[in-house]
Amino acid sequence: MTINAIKSLLVLVTISSLCFVSCKETEIEQPVGNDVLLPYNKVSDLFDTQEPKKQKFTITPTSAQTITGEDGTKITFSANSFVDAQGNLVTGQIDFELQEIYSKGDMIWSERMTVASNGQLLESGGEFFMSATSGGQEVFLNQDYFMEVPISSATSNPSAMDLFTSTESDSTWTPVDSSWVGIDSLNSNYQFYFDSLTWINCDYFVGGANMTNAFSVEPRLSAGVNLTDVTAYVVFNNLNSVASLYYNPTTGTFGTSFQLPIGESVTIVIVGMDASQIYLGTLNTTISAVTSPIQVPMSPVTQTQLQTTINNL
Repeated sequence: MTINAIKSLLVLVTISSLCFVSCKETEIEQPVGNDVLLPYNKVSDLFDTQEPKKQKFTITPTSAQTITGEDGTKITFSANSFVDAQGNLVTGQIDFELQEIYSKGDMIWSERMTVASNGQLLESGGEFFMSATSGGQEVFLNQDYFMEVPISSATSNPSAMDLFTSTESDSTWTPVDSSWVGIDSLNSNYQFYFDSLTWINCDYFVGGANMTNAFSVEPRLSAGVNLTDVTAYVVFNNLNSVASLYYNPTTGTFGTSFQLPIGESVTIVIVGMDASQIYLGTLNTTISAVTSPIQVPMSPVTQTQLQTTINNL
């Protein structure tokens, strides 16, 4: 083979290699198109990936112990506070879980709205889930624990707080008759005693001279967009409160079955999806008795854009 032939072959190999590398890079950097299916079937599936994680602790039940959550929640258990289902003292290791929900964004991710079981709006100073097991079996309390909850600047009326409870299957809140929530002004904490491991919430009822349930919104979508799932929320700008709106499939609108305070500044948040795209609509408005639904334009967003918007509410 001649020198010129060898050079020609080397040039050909080099060009082919560059073409191969270039094509591979183009495939890697190619943006995801609308024909790529989302890994979620429902909006709630997406929200489950964003809700605050349950923090895990180990407790020695034969001695007093205080645990502290990542957001500053403190829970103190006296010695010999845990019993099994038969009422026997538990002496083995306790595996304890705590979930802290303080922000309006986390309320949406967790789908834990600030609405009481009687339909009244609440303002929250913090929502919490607690559970305990020993050897894989649920354990219970035979005496109160002491809880300290940081007072958030997002709460408009800290001195009005009471204690509410809920269950895993019901996201509304029921007031605890015997509870008392005090304030430690030196350490800027709510303080209270309670005797159950469940969902609890520092809240108070939000009232007003003028209330309405004649409030509705409608997602406005581009032609050809057909959402497979959609959900809507009223986020209160001056209260640490979030309420979900119910969907009317006949009218394609969202409304409320409970009373909202007229004149309150709110942000409407609507999240939807089809098989391959997330859609988001937000609109700042004021609660009023509307005669026709408020139109909320929706646009395609990435998951990162959705996360940023909700986390900044």
